[in-house]
Amino acid sequence: MGIILLMPMINVNDQSVELVSWSVNDGDSVRKGDTLCVVETTKSAVEVIAEADGVLRATAPSGQSYEVGYPIGFIAESAIELVPDLTPPAPPPRDAIAPVASQMQWTKKAKISADRLGIDLVILAKQHPGEVVNEDMVKAAARDLNSPVTSPSAFKAAPINIRFAHEKNIERILILGGGGGAALVLDILARKMNQAAVGILDNNPKMAGMELMGIPILGGFELVDALWRDGAFDAVISTIVRDVFDRAKIYNRFIKMGIPFTNVIDPEARIGRDVILGKGNLIIYGAYLATGVKIGNNNFLAAGTFIEHHSEIGNHCTFGPRTSLAGAVSVGDHVKFGMQVAIEPQLKIGSESVIASGVVVTSHVPARTLVKSTTNAVFRTVK
Repeated sequence: MGIILLMPMINVNDQSVELVSWSVNDGDSVRKGDTLCVVETTKSAVEVIAEADGVLRATAPSGQSYEVGYPIGFIAESAIELVPDLTPPAPPPRDAIAPVASQMQWTKKAKISADRLGIDLVILAKQHPGEVVNEDMVKAAARDLNSPVTSPSAFKAAPINIRFAHEKNIERILILGGGGGAALVLDILARKMNQAAVGILDNNPKMAGMELMGIPILGGFELVDALWRDGAFDAVISTIVRDVFDRAKIYNRFIKMGIPFTNVIDPEARIGRDVILGKGNLIIYGAYLATGVKIGNNNFLAAGTFIEHHSEIGNHCTFGPRTSLAGAVSVGDHVKFGMQVAIEPQLKIGSESVIASGVVVTSHVPARTLVKSTTNAVFRTVK
């Protein structure tokens, strides 16, 4: 009996993982230790290694996301085991159902529409048990979400944290996203004297009415405009870090509406002289920005991020814990760094690139590049 390849769990926060590419063709012989495929989580890209000699049977198409534990292939002991079915599985149709956690299903068109309209497919699927969520269901959910069910005057009675409403020199912050990132922001704000959280918005309707660390979750992102017009807050901060493009869309959406973003910086982060910061940056405990560093808008720097002197960071980038940039490094827009990445001096990291965890970058990285090891870069077009 051969070895079944299951989609691995790499990050405990991920329920699904993207199969970026197969490194070996279906039916090819492999040796123990060979790289079989590259998978990508929310924070890193890693290689799946063959655990034994044999013949690869790749059963899952690349370029799709699969739930952790989903069978993506098989290492047969010999080619004989492949005789019953040597033909690789046909690619799914354009509107095929993507395998997701807990057997919930939706079409690709539904996924595209949900990403564009800000609909949580998991929540929507639970509202339609046993059904395949389609594009029409997503559009209907978006209409319901954006319908004017609450008048602006009703927000005056909303459970906003009014403790800071009239105190001078305190910036009242509305937090976008109610997950772990929001907890990080609240922990920071609890140790600051000039900023305070007044409320949280999250598009998961089940979270409405709940509290996180004493701060109310008021509802979805559609409330921002009415809350702003009602004078309920001074600025927003986004805690959405899973996808740099989603993070950028949220930022651009509210900037166009005239909603201001603020920087939230841990008091125990070290910010050097002559550092220039844009807006909407979230900088966590232990980060270090040396003198002359320039950072654009809407970036996330996890705990222990080090950026040395005169480095320049673009917009909408995310840095995993303990990532380090040496002096005079240039980073474009929409770049995602994994954990414990190291970038040598004076290098350029192109826009829309992904640098996997643990990588030491020793040469320039072109735009739209996935770097999975120090010596080997896999080029791909970012979706």
